[in-house]
Amino acid sequence: MGRKTTTTICGMKPAYMPQSTSTGSKTIDVESPAHRAKLIAQMGLAMLYSSLQHKEWPTDYFYGLLLGLLARAQMIDELQHVFTVVMPAAMSSVPADISNPLLYETGPLVWVTAIQAMSNNSKFDLAKQWFDEYRADVLPKLCEQSSSFAKRWSKLSGQSRLAILAEPYYAAAQITRPLNTDGTSPTPWYNLQQVEWLLELDQLREQDKLTRPFEGAIPLLQVFTHTDEYLNVDKAEALIKNVGLPYSDTKEPQVTQPENYFKLAWCYRMMVDGHLNMFLQQKKKLGTAFKTDSGVAKTKERIIFWFKKLDPVRTKALQEISEDDPRISFTKEQLIMICKLLK
Repeated sequence: MGRKTTTTICGMKPAYMPQSTSTGSKTIDVESPAHRAKLIAQMGLAMLYSSLQHKEWPTDYFYGLLLGLLARAQMIDELQHVFTVVMPAAMSSVPADISNPLLYETGPLVWVTAIQAMSNNSKFDLAKQWFDEYRADVLPKLCEQSSSFAKRWSKLSGQSRLAILAEPYYAAAQITRPLNTDGTSPTPWYNLQQVEWLLELDQLREQDKLTRPFEGAIPLLQVFTHTDEYLNVDKAEALIKNVGLPYSDTKEPQVTQPENYFKLAWCYRMMVDGHLNMFLQQKKKLGTAFKTDSGVAKTKERIIFWFKKLDPVRTKALQEISEDDPRISFTKEQLIMICKLLK
């Protein structure tokens, strides 16, 4: 085995493949998901170093995958270093005459992976700093018809390209917070700072006239259907009609990819949740006037409407996953309440 180098390339220190954990095996045979994720991320770093060492320049697609692996492995310092030091240095070193140069411009999906990793780890200041940089310096260049991004995605419609460019505007973490150390849910169960930043990003998206991606709408639906401070079923109803999959009460969305059935079912389930939460608030607030209130009657109608919309989509979604995912299911208490409304 040759001597290991100590040379730093494009700001990256040497990285090597992890040793196999099974004698005679080249597979990563470990039981711990966290340990396995870290080993895979280390493999990605080793591949990056080897590529740079041999001047085989990685594309932005590779960087997107690597940042995702580092985020999953909770290797946040390594992710930050790759994104802020290694990538810029390597990208600027790519020869001008390289074949297919369109692959060597850092696109929005790489930015969203990096920003979301910081947000998921409560590094909001850094996440906002990177988002501000994307919005001020990167987005204007990507929007130009002469940009590598526009040429690379030329077969997509203008609206579809705008949806991709808008992804970093939805890079806030999911609003659910981890359980407390004793296994109980925190109070509140969502991080209000994350919620406020998510709403701020959405306002900026509107201001910049960018399309709202379908998947990017899911965290916003969580806000409008689950958070006490921002519970707003009218906004949720408006949001779900203007995401990547067009929807109206009389027209079904066109689902072109099987995995989107799950996303659609998740959205529909959140709509049921939102109206159920509104129903409980109305019941608590109105007291004896609850049974005759027109607003309550409308809420009941929307609960039933969305529950019926969910059922066939959820059936198709369950064909794509092996078990009943809690994101598209209901608690026993919720089902009892819904069954009473259906009678």
